[in-house]
Amino acid sequence: TLAYALAGYSWQYFKLDAPAPLDVDWGSSGFSVGAGLETAVSDKMTVGIEYRYSQFAKEDFSDEFPILSGLVTSTPSFHTVRIDAKYKFN
Repeated sequence: TLAYALAGYSWQYFKLDAPAPLDVDWGSSGFSVGAGLETAVSDKMTVGIEYRYSQFAKEDFSDEFPILSGLVTSTPSFHTVRIDAKYKFN
């Protein structure tokens, strides 16, 4: 069994599809942290589970919504759980 931690840089593209002028898109940098477990179930197969938290930079939409300057912001974050199975072919 392998237990591991992870940390690193993340980048995400966001797009809000809405009628103009509410239609906005942007790219955002951030970070990810998490942990996981992986264990062998045979010589050729492993199964694992991983949790990851990602947070991205705060985005201010003052340019898109000037009348609401400073009031329309977003700080996206995600919690992700992944379960996987891996098979080794050689």
